[in-house]
Amino acid sequence: MPIPESTVSLRVISADNVRDVIRLSVSSEQERLVAPNAVSMAEAFATTKVWVRATYPDDTPVGFAMLSDDHGGELEAVLVLS
Repeated sequence: MPIPESTVSLRVISADNVRDVIRLSVSSEQERLVAPNAVSMAEAFATTKVWVRATYPDDTPVGFAMLSDDHGGELEAVLVLS
């Protein structure tokens, strides 16, 4: 069975999609590796050195992307897919 093609985009987290992004979660085995999206977004909005986006293939949010330049000049990236 062929896999359908999707257009993947990174979208600004806004009042329109923030609840959908907060509801995304990882498997129980991965929970110890990343903070919940709500915690990461709160940290991001408390500083100007963090960039966050929702990951969408087509029109369904499936993930959360976060980039941080708050670690002594080293860029840190986290991509969480649900």
